[in-house]
Amino acid sequence: MSHLAKAIQIRNTMFKNRIIKGAMSEALANDAGQPNQAHLKLYEAWAKGGLGCAITGNVMVDFRAKNEAGAVVVETERDLEKLKAWAKNEITRRSPGFRLVRRALITAKRAVPSRCDETSSACMGIDLP
Repeated sequence: MSHLAKAIQIRNTMFKNRIIKGAMSEALANDAGQPNQAHLKLYEAWAKGGLGCAITGNVMVDFRAKNEAGAVVVETERDLEKLKAWAKNEITRRSPGFRLVRRALITAKRAVPSRCDETSSACMGIDLP
């Protein structure tokens, strides 16, 4: 058996193999920054295809600071049900050994010093010099 195909336990989580999709932006959100069926279908395909773990892509907290078209943006609870559906997708949950890791919220403020962009906001209230 290939080393990549072997199961691995990291802390209290068992992964069916060592094939992990890193956090990369899916760029599938609509113009309002909402997750949709395209997100669900993509993660379902990865789960069915044998991926051991998928780390979700960017989730921005300030629509004005979107890093690209198609980025998911969460500024309010407006899309809470859609976000829950993405996180609790039945097909990915039923795929034996597949794990979905939800990535932390991303803010432009974490990447852009305040002297460069006075309009960015940070969800943790930490300013860069």
